[in-house]
Amino acid sequence: MSGRFLSAHAAMIEAEEPQLIAFHVYFNEAGDTASVVQVHPDSATERHMHVISEHMGPAFEIIDTIQTEQYYGPMSESLAETLAQFETPGTAVAKMPDYEAGFTRATAAVSG
Repeated sequence: MSGRFLSAHAAMIEAEEPQLIAFHVYFNEAGDTASVVQVHPDSATERHMHVISEHMGPAFEIIDTIQTEQYYGPMSESLAETLAQFETPGTAVAKMPDYEAGFTRATAAVSG
């Protein structure tokens, strides 16, 4: 996917979603598989799917296949319904609602 598109997409998300804790895109070495990691402050953050829905239109001209969708943390019924609208039929969906341990370093440097 175009680096310019991803940079613009990340900048738009950063500007439109000040509550978002983290948003990162990673590619494998071949550059043909990507993972997007998003960290939201709570499961009530449904705004994100609505903010990106219009902006992601051009991405699906480039994205061939969504292999998996993974959700971590508790999810409200309302959020589950919102996410279901964006899930790709036939794509594996993993929901991991029970948090066990970990931490976030909000001030850690990101190399890239």
